[in-house]
Amino acid sequence: MKKYILPLLALAAMAFAGCAKQEAATPKGRVVTITAALDNATKVTTGSAIGKFAWEEGDAIGVWDGEEFIKFTLDPSTAGAVAGKFTGTVPGGKEIGFAVYPYNETDEYTEDGVYVCNFEGGNYDYKSTVHMYAPKTGNSNTYKFQHLCAYVMVTIKNLRADCKYVFLETAGGNFFLVGGQMASLTAEYPKFEGSIGINDWGFVELPEDHSNIVLYAPVLPGEWDNKLFNVKFFQQADFAWEYGKGNLSSEPSINKTGHLQTGGYINRGDLIVLPEIVF
Repeated sequence: MKKYILPLLALAAMAFAGCAKQEAATPKGRVVTITAALDNATKVTTGSAIGKFAWEEGDAIGVWDGEEFIKFTLDPSTAGAVAGKFTGTVPGGKEIGFAVYPYNETDEYTEDGVYVCNFEGGNYDYKSTVHMYAPKTGNSNTYKFQHLCAYVMVTIKNLRADCKYVFLETAGGNFFLVGGQMASLTAEYPKFEGSIGINDWGFVELPEDHSNIVLYAPVLPGEWDNKLFNVKFFQQADFAWEYGKGNLSSEPSINKTGHLQTGGYINRGDLIVLPEIVF
């Protein structure tokens, strides 16, 4: 289910739990249970409680078996835990390798070690934008996830009801917004670094409740010195009905433009919080 209003996830120290390896044969293959947590405890990740890392019920990861990504789903008994247990059915004769979060059946992995994530524009809750990768740790069925990108958080309050779409754009830098994004998983520190299709702007459909909207946008790691992140509002997903200055019921507290970074390097997993846009 889409979520648009999520709490800010604070950074937290996290302990990593031991593996729980369980396998059982079935007519379609063998059922495998793995344990997954986060490799770098100083970065933000999926979770529902402020200040606490947690997997959520319904989370799913994709585990590579040499030919395709197999869907592994979270055991509900470990929802809310730092280290979750995920279970999937591995086809006969196949061995599992690395894992990615979230699972997407259209994701690809090429022979030269490039992972292509087919991000769908329009879903900008935190759960749909965070993307992580985990190498398999030996034969232990233990996975420690690493981020592949950084994130920007935009909060919009009291927007008029007839504004149906927000337009997100970067000035002077690439954005991971729509289409495919590529990362070389053979690199020492895998991160998204290339793109397929448009990657510096996109429309996001807004929820009906305009009182408080929180959007998350994934950002390519790297130098973001004085680059801009623009926010505009429209009635339709085109440029015909822009609500700019003078068309709003009240002026925004900022001019719908925020500095994404005043200087320096954005790392994987960093969360950049822009000033609130209040109407």
